[in-house]
Amino acid sequence: METFAHGIAGSAGGMLAMALLYPLDQIKTIMQVETSEPEEEEAEQQREKADATKSKAPIQRVSRNFWARVVEILKEKKWQVYQGHVSTQVALGGSNFVYFFCYNGLKTQLLKRLQQQNRQMSGNITPVQNLALSCLAGVINVYICAPLWVANMRLKSKDAAKYSGVLDCLRKVTANEGFFSLWNGTLASLVLVSNPVIHYVSYERMKIALQKKRHATGPTGAALSALDIFLLGALAKLFTTVVTYPLQVAQSLMRVQQKTPKSVEAEATGLTGCLGQIYADRGVAGYFAGLQAKLLQTVLTAAVSLVTYEKLLALILVMMRQPVKPAIAQKAVA
Repeated sequence: METFAHGIAGSAGGMLAMALLYPLDQIKTIMQVETSEPEEEEAEQQREKADATKSKAPIQRVSRNFWARVVEILKEKKWQVYQGHVSTQVALGGSNFVYFFCYNGLKTQLLKRLQQQNRQMSGNITPVQNLALSCLAGVINVYICAPLWVANMRLKSKDAAKYSGVLDCLRKVTANEGFFSLWNGTLASLVLVSNPVIHYVSYERMKIALQKKRHATGPTGAALSALDIFLLGALAKLFTTVVTYPLQVAQSLMRVQQKTPKSVEAEATGLTGCLGQIYADRGVAGYFAGLQAKLLQTVLTAAVSLVTYEKLLALILVMMRQPVKPAIAQKAVA
């Protein structure tokens, strides 16, 4: 039951954060996917050249590009920035539940085994064990939830009108492109398993260090406030996002592609080919299209979801009359 509580708390945390910050996620996705549309890219380059001839301060113009694009998207889309919100919540809720459930279930089993072997009696596991469990839970999550994320990306794209919902999208993609097309972009997703691993391990290390520091000042000083958890989650996510973002751009593009990978080799070619095409179209800057929106959205999402996770988990376990175990919080990323 405790493992189930972790799954519920993690799922609720991610869904609440996404509900609050969804427009940023949509803006980020639009900026990522538009890198694959040559006509729009050429038009944008022409607009930039025209602006450059009129502007005497090109550096300032470049610095305003992101915010100008945000305003342009909001004016163009208006309430359509919430397009695909339901499918995102379905995918995120399912993904977070699977991730939290698997991680904490695996952790519980590992602790029981170590205690039986008298190797571990403290109730905590080592950072290396944490890393392995997080990675394994992430891989399980990728294979189970990949179809939900493919459907979500299709329902957020310009072809969303073709589908009436998540189930209809899954059915049509399977019928038109083949069953395994539901796992488009899986290779990029597997590589991106390192994202929640890096985020979680850094968050847990900072959390434990802060608790130890406060514990030295007195037994009541070790408890973390919601603000503490918020800041730790945001800081841990910031670095992780920047490092892994190019793969996220490629992942988004591959998920909207309407073709079926015939093998793992084909998928690998698709990933490297996609990364190469992004570089050919926009150079290094193309790997970070929409990064500003992603940083705002993902850092705040990680922080809000961790606060919700920790507090809701504590409430559920109190209702179940079970103590909250230290260093057990976990956060997954789509």
